[in-house]
Amino acid sequence: MVFIQNIHVFNFRSEKNSTFTIPLKSNLLIVFGVAISIILQIIIMETDLFANILKITPIPYSHLIHLFIISLSILLIMEVYKFVKYKKIKTIK
Repeated sequence: MVFIQNIHVFNFRSEKNSTFTIPLKSNLLIVFGVAISIILQIIIMETDLFANILKITPIPYSHLIHLFIISLSILLIMEVYKFVKYKKIKTIK
């Protein structure tokens, strides 16, 4: 869920324009916030003290990569949504 929310925050930079048309450097605060969030998540999972308090177990890095790739689906879904809603696809008559 954390990965999905971190990816989804990039969709909210514009309600109508594609995420890929807006440069990342236009809002570095979001980029740094997402990076810090992911780093903190990994640190908390890997530190015994926090893992015991939160009752979580570390996830292998290969699984984290798979989860990250799966979380990219929200980006694809929102790009299709923006395209359909705001580009007004014309049907062939």
